[in-house]
Amino acid sequence: MGKRKKLVKIFMAVSLGVSIVGGLFIQGNEVNAKQKEVDVLVDSTIEPKSEVKLQHAESEITINGETVGFADKIKLVDKNADSKTKGTYVYLKAIGESDAVLYGHMEDTVLKAGSEKYTYSDTEDITGSISAIDGLDCGNLFVGFAEKCNRRYKTDFADTNEGNLEAAAYLSNQSIKKGSILTLSSHMPNFAKTVKKESKSKNSYDQYDFSAGDSYNLTGDCMNEILPGGLYHKEYNAYLDFIADYCSRVEGTILFRPFHENTGSWFWWGKAFCDASTYQNVYRYTVEYLRDMKGIHNILYLYAPGSEASSLAEYEERYPGDAYVDMIGFDMYDNNPTLDEEGYAFQKNLENMTRLVDEFAKKHHKLFAVTETGISSSTGGILECGNKRKEWYIEILDILTKPEYDCCYFMLWSNYSREGSYYTPFIAEKNQNGTYHGHEMLDYFIEMYNSSKSVFASDQSAIIRDVNAGKIVVPQVLGYEELSGYITAPVSNKFISEKTELKARVNKKVTEAEFRVVGKEEEVVIPAKVKNRQVTAILTKENIKKMKETANGKIELYADGKKLASINVLLNVDIPEMEIDTVDNFENYFGLDTLLNGSWAINKDSGCELNLSNTKEK
Repeated sequence: MGKRKKLVKIFMAVSLGVSIVGGLFIQGNEVNAKQKEVDVLVDSTIEPKSEVKLQHAESEITINGETVGFADKIKLVDKNADSKTKGTYVYLKAIGESDAVLYGHMEDTVLKAGSEKYTYSDTEDITGSISAIDGLDCGNLFVGFAEKCNRRYKTDFADTNEGNLEAAAYLSNQSIKKGSILTLSSHMPNFAKTVKKESKSKNSYDQYDFSAGDSYNLTGDCMNEILPGGLYHKEYNAYLDFIADYCSRVEGTILFRPFHENTGSWFWWGKAFCDASTYQNVYRYTVEYLRDMKGIHNILYLYAPGSEASSLAEYEERYPGDAYVDMIGFDMYDNNPTLDEEGYAFQKNLENMTRLVDEFAKKHHKLFAVTETGISSSTGGILECGNKRKEWYIEILDILTKPEYDCCYFMLWSNYSREGSYYTPFIAEKNQNGTYHGHEMLDYFIEMYNSSKSVFASDQSAIIRDVNAGKIVVPQVLGYEELSGYITAPVSNKFISEKTELKARVNKKVTEAEFRVVGKEEEVVIPAKVKNRQVTAILTKENIKKMKETANGKIELYADGKKLASINVLLNVDIPEMEIDTVDNFENYFGLDTLLNGSWAINKDSGCELNLSNTKEK
């Protein structure tokens, strides 16, 4: 069979005022460096003073005079979630139902644009409080965290994978003590580039060097090779072991946000590099590995694509399913905002996306958050000076706290450094009269902090302390008990003409299971073995020979008489090589949109509709 080359082409549709890439994408800030040659900083004129009045009892919160009760029954991905996680869930739910929202800032206590002479957080320098949601990213195995933690807190963590992990947990626990809730994302390395190495360590993640390929390395077909049976499955498990070890050391709940912005194609897990079924199955496997195999019970699982969806159906296309997701959200950045309302679309698009995802969340009984946002520009984040829409923070706050939306938090991206990109203001000096000398948007940020609608860590520290101490009513958790399952091998759209191992997972004990291979006119039933919720069978070459050539074949999973999953496969199909100088002849997709979209990726913004499909028209 001819080998199919993986050639990804990209269509892009851009609507005015919205950045299609996350804040991590651009870190250089040459303009800010030039502006820094002269003093463009200003003195603040507003005193930071929070107007939030947040109190709590055992079974409710009262915020700004409004009382919201805690849910007494909830559905969680992990029915064995610890009391901290159950308490965090009902608190976030209550906040979403109130007229306020939690303020979040990625790496709020790890990175900053200002110096460390005051605190370790730009937010705390300005307001006296760290962010209510503090984020970390473990993409590079927290490299450098041991050195940072040792310097700040006189600890003695080793500069090893485990030492950096322990340091990250230490920093996380410091934030939790100040009243913050932790969220964890992961710009995962490309496991196709992982190198096996010699190590005497007991830790699986010490057996590999993950540094050769980052999340923007799009080669190697990584997403299609990390499920059981895949080429990089062991490497992926080792990486999940690292995440599990970190979570086990954190003394609070973690809002885990894996494979974010998957509806774009700038990460190796993006839309161009796997179909919806494969994405969903990798997400499901990730949840089950951490929850069931590693026994981690302090995670709420968060699904957060980009802002591309223009309908509920499009948002749901890659959604892993209610049984695997506790919270949903989206990432959206405002690119070079202006005061010219005629050409400024971001806030309209933000509200449209908020309305859509809020509706989806209510329909599926999930928490809702804006998981990444901020001002982006050619310099990375906000400009050192000359920002045209200085009121941006309070404007966004006003949108997300409208009574019709149940948004529980929004999170700005990281402040890498003053020379790099940053998404919040910073202070350079505290003046003797109590004002601050710093970034030109200081007053506007303080105005947002002072609003009764914005909750920071100091506002919620008492309830977070009681949540983590088990001093609020723990709700009854209703698990997802309906029989379900998914196929892990082969992955969708696999070309099959040889003996193939079939693998699947089910969520509970079953008495019998089978795979059905469906061709153009034939169907082959293959009895499967079931052990510890793992379902396996062999599709023999003899069985394959019974099938006619078909490009829209299926492999279906049945258990206890119920159809649980189905993937598309190509049976006995041989795809000829294209000429080296041919971009595409459009003859190798067999009229299947799934194959077409696997080769031609769409990156589009909110407010845009762009779909690719095969047609016979000329």
